[in-house]
Amino acid sequence: MTPSDVVNEAYPITVAAITVYREARGESYAAKLGVARVLRNRTVDGRWPNTLDGVALQPKQFSSFNKTDLNATLFPLRYNKIEWEAFMDSARAVVESELVDPVDGANHYFDTSIAMPSWAKTMIFIKQIGKLKFYKG
Repeated sequence: MTPSDVVNEAYPITVAAITVYREARGESYAAKLGVARVLRNRTVDGRWPNTLDGVALQPKQFSSFNKTDLNATLFPLRYNKIEWEAFMDSARAVVESELVDPVDGANHYFDTSIAMPSWAKTMIFIKQIGKLKFYKG
């Protein structure tokens, strides 16, 4: 395996881990696992790309990748032990989400610190984990 093969293989999981880190930073491991599973659930839905990075980088789907979102510039800093551990939890959640779906097929979520988005009113509520409400639709 060449170095570029290793990078190409790791890229989707790395992008997904950054997504989980940004979207669920400060939340429990269960909430991070839920966000990771939403990414995975979307890869098999048909309405989104079929790769983790393709789903995560879809415009206006995960606010932490919107240019105007303050989280868009956040990356885990290796020299900051708390941030690095939070990122590693996010990466583990992405990998573990292959095996378990704690959000029962949810493909959307929102943080309760914001007003309920209009899309949530037309979907099936699945569960709340921490400040994140998960929906299927």
